[in-house]
Amino acid sequence: MDFNKIIREMLATYGVSLSQLKGLDEQGTIVVKIQNLPDVMLSNLDGRLWIWSLLPELSATWLQDRGAALVPVITTPIEGVEGGCPTLALGEHGYEWKAIVNLDLLQHDADLQTVFESFAVKLGQLCRALELKGGESVVGFSEC
Repeated sequence: MDFNKIIREMLATYGVSLSQLKGLDEQGTIVVKIQNLPDVMLSNLDGRLWIWSLLPELSATWLQDRGAALVPVITTPIEGVEGGCPTLALGEHGYEWKAIVNLDLLQHDADLQTVFESFAVKLGQLCRALELKGGESVVGFSEC
């Protein structure tokens, strides 16, 4: 599956120009800036397409203190990701909200834009539940 083509098509729907996408083929990760939300990354890793966001300001204590608000967000599925729900996990640079895009679904029923928008909506809900920056989102693009 040509991830770069799928990503290009999705970003074009947001008005990203071809000149902004010229280095896409060399990048392993594309950063999408969303106003009032943490950046969303699309990464091609080992033949899988990951969608994820870094939340370095979180700590285990912060998560425990907001657990009641957090559980409904992280247990509600979103369309187009394997396992149905993204994972909130501690990574190398802090907590990450991440999911593997369901490639079978992309080939048959949905497009990456649907998955991306569902992920962004859920990211906004996560940020509000955790009292992080959040709110209405506006998508922009930057090269990684």
